Amino acid sequence: MISNALFQRAILLPILAGLLLWMWASWIERPIVPTSHVVKQDDPIPVLGPKAEFIERLAAIVVQENQAVLRERKWLLKLAEQTEISPSDEMRLRKVAKLYRVDDPDNIPKLLLRDLLLRVDTVPVSLAIAQAALESAWGRSRFAREGNNLFGIWCYEPGCGLVPKRRNKGATHEVAAYPDVSGSVRDYIYSLNSHSAYAMLRELRSTERKNGNPLTASALTPGLTQYSEIGTKYVDRLESIVFSNDLERYDRLVYSAR
Repeated sequence: MISNALFQRAILLPILAGLLLWMWASWIERPIVPTSHVVKQDDPIPVLGPKAEFIERLAAIVVQENQAVLRERKWLLKLAEQTEISPSDEMRLRKVAKLYRVDDPDNIPKLLLRDLLLRVDTVPVSLAIAQAALESAWGRSRFAREGNNLFGIWCYEPGCGLVPKRRNKGATHEVAAYPDVSGSVRDYIYSLNSHSAYAMLRELRSTERKNGNPLTASALTPGLTQYSEIGTKYVDRLESIVFSNDLERYDRLVYSAR
């Protein structure tokens, strides 16, 4: 028979040894790597940084690009107050009309001016951020990273951008590439202001202006059903992004700073 003392040593010694080994291992200093700093090899780096940084940086760019549009709009509003339009102003007016794809069949400057005021206007910061987030997967898409294109805008000249990997057979379009994100935002605002597909958005914006309301994504998203083939579902997704990230706070700041 094994004595009681021998039995206790046989059981307790391995336990004691294991405890000492655990204490020694715990004492050794190890580098601490927060999980938030671990980057997966297949996780692309977003073009404007992580989500919060993406929102802040893009908001600043949209405000800056809107300012350029606003300067042109202020000139048009000043012109609308005049009883007569000088030849030089009329020449400039027609150049702006050509840029924004406004027809002038009646050759009446005042009518041209009225139509231009529908088009030459700003885009809500909240709307631009939401569309950029949806179209570029928060700046992680290939077109965002390689071409600074946050809005999926197409171009049609050979070599004007990046060729989509899943382009339909026979299609010739490319996804536009820009030297910087500002160029992408500028083209996006111009597209909403000039393309016939977004006439409803411009009408909604004009109504908000007449009513003295701030321009917000929630007021204008119904005018974007033609931006995507999924139509109203696209609008629903935009609204979800806007409200889940409280993006309209930027519109309130812009409105209060007028």
